[in-house]
Amino acid sequence: MDCAKNKRKGIIKGILSFSETILTILIAFVCLIILVQRISNNEKSLFGYRFFKVESGSMVPKYEISDVILVKELELNEINVGDDLVYAGIVGDYKDKIITHQVIEKKKNENEFIFYTKGISNSTVDPAVSESQVIGVVQRKIYTLTVINKLLLNIYSLYFLIILPIVLNLFFHELHSKDKREKYFEKRIKMEKEEKARKNKKKEKKYTIKKKKEQLINNKENQKDKMLNNKNINKKK
Repeated sequence: MDCAKNKRKGIIKGILSFSETILTILIAFVCLIILVQRISNNEKSLFGYRFFKVESGSMVPKYEISDVILVKELELNEINVGDDLVYAGIVGDYKDKIITHQVIEKKKNENEFIFYTKGISNSTVDPAVSESQVIGVVQRKIYTLTVINKLLLNIYSLYFLIILPIVLNLFFHELHSKDKREKYFEKRIKMEKEEKARKNKKKEKKYTIKKKKEQLINNKENQKDKMLNNKNINKKK
């Protein structure tokens, strides 16, 4: 029963440790991407990836305002109709804005690709997008970062996000501390048992030696008595 209990405990600890490691790696990766983007003003990517925040409702219901999307740089010949293209606007209302719209047509003029895009909820097509404007293609919406981004707009949520990592850190720290304490006490109990066993063994050894000495003395005394008896018998004869 103890063996099964220890096995379950080991499995739970393993799952928690694995979850903590994966969570740490993901957080570190996301933080690294965000840091690179902050430093480069979002002009540099990490391993070809960048994060962007949706600023308008032109792609509703697919993307809502304040959604965070993961964008990957692709070769232009890999971009197809139906992809959600992220590009830098240069004319009209799109100038100096990052646009995320769906590709509805793709052409190649001489040696250059030209893309035509349109917001899902828009009625008009965007101005033609040249190769130099292309940033990448949306891979997916990052739900976790979207929730965090929306929570950051609320001051109470911001406090919550500050406190939550601290609480999680304390939680995992307590788990590790508890595990260390359990291991310490298990080791201490084992050492006490071993010490007790050594003392018992020592006592048994001393007792055995004492018994052997007593037996040897008794044997000598018996032998002496026997010799005296034999002498007495001989004298009587």
